[in-house]
Amino acid sequence: MKAVIVFLLIIGATLSAQTSKVVRKINLDAKGLTLMRIENGSGELDIIGRKDINQIEAELVFELPERMSEKEADDYIDDHVRIESGTRGGRGLLVTENRGRWNWNWNEGLRMRVTVYMPGGIDLDVHDNSGSMSIRDIDGNLDVEDGSGSLSISDISGNVRVEDGSGSLDIFRIGGNLKVDDGSGSLTIEDVRESVTVDDGSGSVRIRNVGGDVVILNEGSGSLSIHDVKGRVENHDD
Repeated sequence: MKAVIVFLLIIGATLSAQTSKVVRKINLDAKGLTLMRIENGSGELDIIGRKDINQIEAELVFELPERMSEKEADDYIDDHVRIESGTRGGRGLLVTENRGRWNWNWNEGLRMRVTVYMPGGIDLDVHDNSGSMSIRDIDGNLDVEDGSGSLSISDISGNVRVEDGSGSLDIFRIGGNLKVDDGSGSLTIEDVRESVTVDDGSGSVRIRNVGGDVVILNEGSGSLSIHDVKGRVENHDD
């Protein structure tokens, strides 16, 4: 099924420089979907669950490096970003990926922010290369692979698996089991209903208020703090 895409162009001034701001909106019919996959190359990514919608709604905001006409702005984005979306066989897909190498500085290149609103009852599979990311209020399971940049996850009803390369990682209020493979950067985990498994490379680790077991496969380097665990605590790195 094809997505519905809306284009908006706003001309404005940012940091004393003439820029073009382009907004693209994509809507996907969520009927019959069980899994949504989101692939983001670079830039900020926010994924937010909402109970008042029955479709997947995405807003892509582009800040272009100079003032352009609507056609020039659309051509510039098409040259620099691959955008793909659709649904098939109970699965949805949204891809926002940079073509080649480009600068994310406000004054020198293109900047992108992606916001996705999710209805309930759909599992989420997210692959993000770089840039800050937040995911919250998701009614379903969550699987995340993140390259670099800060990552915040909160209020997920199901199981969560996170593979994170670098950057701070904060995880709060998980309704199922949580598995984390963390490369570097601080890791904070609070309020997990079931069990927690952590494989950590470097950086401080703080775990608090877990309803099941806590298993540390690899502590890595950095401080480790574990409090208020109802089940067992196992540290295989001791």
